[in-house]
Formats: sequence, structure tokens, C-alpha cells
Amino acid sequence: MADTKEARKAQAAAKKAAKAEAKAKKAAAKGNKPGFFKSVKSEMHNITWFSRKATLVNSVWVGIALVIIALVVGVVDLGLSKSLSLLAGLFA
Repeated sequence: MADTKEARKAQAAAKKAAKAEAKAKKAAAKGNKPGFFKSVKSEMHNITWFSRKATLVNSVWVGIALVIIALVVGVVDLGLSKSLSLLAGLFA
């Protein structure tokens, strides 16, 4: 008798799981936006994020690289503009 109760419970659980899966598939087929955001939220928890300290250090390095590149571009621009001014002065 206990076997039949357990078998019925197992069948009911399987039926319920199949129904929930069918409902999820139907919602996904419709483009269910709340379901989309739930999945995005769950995926965000699976991401391995950098620590606050590592993010700060990397941000500082990016700022330093930005300043160096800006200086190089500025010096090259200044040199080219002076060179072109001298060349234009020779032919004027």
C-alpha cells in the first residue's frame, strides 16, 4: 500500500514538473519579458566579478594610459602643425 502512495506521489510530482516546464516553454515562446529579466538576474549572480580593489587599480592604470596617449597625440599634433606652418612659410 505504501508503494502505491509513493508511486502516485511520484507521478503527481512528475506531472507537475512537466506542466511547469510546458508553461515555461510557452512563456519563452511568447517572449516573456519578466522571465527574461529573471534569467538575466540569475546569470548576473553566476558572473565572477573583480574585487573593488582590483577594479580601482585597473581604473587608475587606464587613467594613466589615457593621459600618456593624450600627451603623445598632443605632441605629435603640435609638431605636425609647426612643421606645416614652416613649410607654408617657405612657399608664401
